[in-house]
Amino acid sequence: MTHILSETAKSEFGRYVDKEIRFGKRLGWQTFARIMKPKVVIETGIDNGLGSVVLCAALLKNKEEGFEGRYYGTDINPQADYLLSRKYKEVSEVL
Repeated sequence: MTHILSETAKSEFGRYVDKEIRFGKRLGWQTFARIMKPKVVIETGIDNGLGSVVLCAALLKNKEEGFEGRYYGTDINPQADYLLSRKYKEVSEVL
């Protein structure tokens, strides 16, 4: 959560993003990724990247357990991936 808040504050989009972080259905995505241990996750329309971070966190945890996985995301906004930095870059790529 600290990562999300700090990256949002640095982003030029910070003023447009909800001030409260709502994971909602994204926690289900994370659970699904942890159980299924996918080799590839694809997301279209990543927006600010909150769901991307949640999915990449699952992939990083899976990696610690010996299950390699990679996240690929797309969005029409070339700056939509501002949350996918630091450790999340290890397992992600925005196309």
